[in-house]
Amino acid sequence: MKYAHVQFIFCALVIRIINGQGIHNTTRCQTPNNSFGECVNIFQCPSFMKFLAQRKVVTEQEKIALRLYICGASLKDQKSCCAEEDVNIDWIYEDCQTPNEETGKCKPVDYCDPILHYIKSRSNITIETKMELRKYICKGGTSIRPNVCCPHKPLMIVSRMYTHNTESVDHSSHRNIHLLPNICGQQPSDNKIVRGKTTAIYEFPWAAALLIKTGNITEYDCGGSLISNRYVLTAAHCISNDKSRIVGVRLGEHDFRTETDCAVGADGIPYCTPPHEDFEVTPEDAIVHSNYNNNNNSLINDIALIRLRRPVNLTDAIAPVCLPITIEDKSNNLAEIYTVIGWGTTADSERSKVLMKANVPVRFIGKCTGITLHDKQLCAGGVNETDACQGDSGSPLMGEFVDNGVVKIIQYGIVSMGSSVCGKVNVPTVYAKVSGYIRWILDHLQS
Repeated sequence: MKYAHVQFIFCALVIRIINGQGIHNTTRCQTPNNSFGECVNIFQCPSFMKFLAQRKVVTEQEKIALRLYICGASLKDQKSCCAEEDVNIDWIYEDCQTPNEETGKCKPVDYCDPILHYIKSRSNITIETKMELRKYICKGGTSIRPNVCCPHKPLMIVSRMYTHNTESVDHSSHRNIHLLPNICGQQPSDNKIVRGKTTAIYEFPWAAALLIKTGNITEYDCGGSLISNRYVLTAAHCISNDKSRIVGVRLGEHDFRTETDCAVGADGIPYCTPPHEDFEVTPEDAIVHSNYNNNNNSLINDIALIRLRRPVNLTDAIAPVCLPITIEDKSNNLAEIYTVIGWGTTADSERSKVLMKANVPVRFIGKCTGITLHDKQLCAGGVNETDACQGDSGSPLMGEFVDNGVVKIIQYGIVSMGSSVCGKVNVPTVYAKVSGYIRWILDHLQS
């Protein structure tokens, strides 16, 4: 970082400092961490220069913390309390717990020396190591710059064997892999998508609505996802119970109130989708996991396939989502934020007529409040008003994956169970983890 840039930052800090705060008449001073130092020009303080050199941007929270180091100032001379130890403002970050159950600080990954040192000291980072590093991600941050639970001591990752771990199994050579599409998870260009809680038409062309008959009532009561031109993926509990049965699947739907969905794109050009497609389905067309278990409401192996009686005519409005087939597919999405879609109950307790979406934080095993997870389940949500709701069952939980510079959408979960209250704080939704069932899915595909 150039000195001119550093000086500009600290000039701004000094100007905003409260009159008299942190001003000392002697050269001896004390840092906010109670270490003794010398009150010197900031450019003569190695610890300050090192701190600033490590940061491309100094956040407002950090600026406030750095004010406490200022010990004297004039128009031409900004001084800081310079100690031999590094500048440490970790107290501005929230406490967290590492995967090793040690206390850490939740901070941007590029500020975490133990993790950075661990990565830089290794010439090759294996898939297994990436999976372990992913467990350090904590709340906040972005997919490009995630926050991590930074330990207070050097990082130690124990090498583990993943032979029986579904996350490290590559299914790209399965005998039925050719029955899945080569092109999947494609969204239209951004000029057709106006972002919001309501999805745009074409945004999720794999969304499926399941028509369920319960007694004398027939309604669209569950969701699913198109994974090929013949199969829809959904939750077992949607189609495997004594009180109701599946009778149909609708693809290419966006707004149930209109026969044809039209909108004005971000480029200002109006456009309409082709008509939706309806498929007659019977329980015999459904394949439910043989070990599906809803005892004690745990819904283990809550996954099912629906084989459509005729091939789907793929269009921009009807297209398949990707599945996590390779190890890279399963481990590349390091963000904690995923997207869930559905026509479920909204915050007003009304069934939505328009396909909705919500961004939800994913929690890993051991971090799902009050819920014991099976190793083929994950949970997400528990954030006020941003979660899957009743009627979203069977719908996909998705994340972005960059493949050779192209962004595609991969389905990581299937809505299984959760609170009947949408977005109830600290009550996340449980999902069937799709990566744990790839072999099962492929085994049951037919040409």
